[in-house]
Amino acid sequence: MQHERAADQEAQAATSHAEQYRPVLIKAACSTGLTDRPDGLVCWTSTSNPTDKHRREAEKHRSLAAAHRAASSELRKVEESTCTGISPVDRDLSPFAHPDDILRVESTFDSGGSKSPPRQTGVGVTFRAVPGLTSEWLQRLIDCHIARSSVIGHDAPELAYCPLAVRGVTALVRSDGGGFAVILSTQEQERNGLHEIRQRVNAVLRSTQTTSPNP
Repeated sequence: MQHERAADQEAQAATSHAEQYRPVLIKAACSTGLTDRPDGLVCWTSTSNPTDKHRREAEKHRSLAAAHRAASSELRKVEESTCTGISPVDRDLSPFAHPDDILRVESTFDSGGSKSPPRQTGVGVTFRAVPGLTSEWLQRLIDCHIARSSVIGHDAPELAYCPLAVRGVTALVRSDGGGFAVILSTQEQERNGLHEIRQRVNAVLRSTQTTSPNP
């Protein structure tokens, strides 16, 4: 809906600029040999069409409107294929928007080798088993958010808190005692991904601490 509203706004702006563009009158007035040129009109090469800026602005806004409509269409496809059956609230709010239900956070490591120390491979975040949540459903919800982020953009301000919006993130859900562990990792080429994931998870936890009432 946001993309569609933005597309409508850009289209309106394009129309407004297009209506102010007067290519025929200006060019005719400055044509070679025209004797009835309006007084005071100097036909400088760079300003022979002072309304040309409106043509450029109209083209820019049309391009932005098309981009928003394309993003809206792609997002609808993602939601139809990946987010089917998920409530609008859970679709729009990441699981990490519920920090009160995070039980613990820990780093995961590989086994290393005889000549190399263990290497961090991911960040494990364990959610409590709230009513209605299963490991299968949490995996679907997380897959939905990762897919949406790839369309909305990894630098979207409204997703700056969410580790599922980090570029190249992967997530695997498994049952873990009284909760569900989400193992977050990144693709090999995204070297700073794990650091960014951990920063976002820590920030989410700090937000809970700062908003909790004093005893």
